[in-house]
Amino acid sequence: MLAAGVLGACGNRASTGDIARAAQSNSAATPGPEAAAPAPSGGAGAAAPEASAAVAEGAAPQTGSAAATPSGSPASVGGSTAAAAKPGAAAQASAAAPSRSAAAAGSSSAAPSGGGAPARSGSVGPAPAPTPGPGGPAVGADCSKPKATIIIGSVGNQSGIVGAAVFPGVKAVQAEIAALNEKGGIDCHPIKYIVADDGGDPSRNLALVKQLVEQEKVVAFVYNDAVLSGQASVQYIQEKQVPVMGSEGGSTYFNGSPMHFSPGSNGIDLVDLVIGGTAHVTVPQGKTKVATLTCQEATWCNVANDRWPKLAAKYSYQIVYQAKASLTQPDFTSNCLSMQSAGATVVLGAFDPNAWKRVAQSCAQVGFKPVYGAPVAQTRFDFKDDPNLEGMVIPEPNLPWFINSVPVIAEMNSTFKRYAPGLQSDASTLAGWASVKLFERAARGYVSDLPASRDFLRGLWSFKDETLGGLAPPLNFPEGKAATYPICGWPVVVKGGNFVNDGKMLCFG
Repeated sequence: MLAAGVLGACGNRASTGDIARAAQSNSAATPGPEAAAPAPSGGAGAAAPEASAAVAEGAAPQTGSAAATPSGSPASVGGSTAAAAKPGAAAQASAAAPSRSAAAAGSSSAAPSGGGAPARSGSVGPAPAPTPGPGGPAVGADCSKPKATIIIGSVGNQSGIVGAAVFPGVKAVQAEIAALNEKGGIDCHPIKYIVADDGGDPSRNLALVKQLVEQEKVVAFVYNDAVLSGQASVQYIQEKQVPVMGSEGGSTYFNGSPMHFSPGSNGIDLVDLVIGGTAHVTVPQGKTKVATLTCQEATWCNVANDRWPKLAAKYSYQIVYQAKASLTQPDFTSNCLSMQSAGATVVLGAFDPNAWKRVAQSCAQVGFKPVYGAPVAQTRFDFKDDPNLEGMVIPEPNLPWFINSVPVIAEMNSTFKRYAPGLQSDASTLAGWASVKLFERAARGYVSDLPASRDFLRGLWSFKDETLGGLAPPLNFPEGKAATYPICGWPVVVKGGNFVNDGKMLCFG
């Protein structure tokens, strides 16, 4: 069962009028978020992408490293090893997550005969299942005779520059799957989690998604961190009616797809949340002149580059400079000098974590120290220790990872401590945690004896202002339609060597 949350479903709403009034007062007061305890230390890294994709069954992570083995070589994902699989070839999965209960023993078995097949287009509808409703057996229920295995997967950018930022979310999913399997799975169904690296290649993404659905019998995807490649499989996923639950946050293809479900602002909605959340912090400080600096490689960056100027006036911002740059650019001094000359006091950007640090370092070296606004998927835990990033605003679409007073966050950190020692609690792992919690809520009480994609769709379509125990803004998923998400979140600020936030959800729009 999900831990009960303590936050209200609607949170606090910060209107554009509030921000405008703050701009007029030109107050220099410190922003609302206050200090909260930092999470345990750790790290993450990733190897460079290669030519072929690796597929591995996710087991409980064994170390704090989030490094992904290069595609095309034997992959070690979360402590379990599997041979590399070329797109379209059968995945060679290793043993499943270790378990201490008889109920989890079946988690490494092959897909149950007939039960793991994805629902075909138009086949979503009534199916043999328990009476719908969240819940399922209580912890400690008798699952000595496990039911058919639920097979889920994740296909995404697990390696390379982007993988370094997003792969830790896979580790978070692996940790929770190990914890669930130890307790008997979900409604006595053990869970098998298969992870595949597409290396950021759209054609490989489609091939691997097909492989997992048609050969591995995956019935749902959880945390598809495919910001560079996921668009390639959207049509196939819609045709097969296989739900995708959660991503790294920057996947714009989630917007407009009835088979993609997010635990908070995602894609275009996250673009809006970044400017709204950053304005909430900086406008009361009198910082309203904005420069935008975005990457050239990702769709999200292009959307942000186009959309932020259109939203600026709404949030009492004035755009004074715009530019694009590469994720691999070693130095940003010329951009910094231009932003400084234009009078920018805020920089809204879109890069990977390493590029962000190079941006801040280049600007600091010429005496330019603006407030940076960044999306969560592009940040890292060590940002709090970088004096060049002091004051950075990170609008988080889910309850921040350090608000341990809320049970669902305390559960996350205790789960990592037990099942993934050394795994860092940060924005990336929180994205994976929110995704797996979305999966759990959709599954409990809805999984039939032979798990199928339609079971999870029925669960998702049942959501009525669902907050996942206070982890998310109110979620509603209308049947057969693409979801729309409230532009709500928690603006996290880098302050004095910590990430700070008061735990209050704010909504913009």
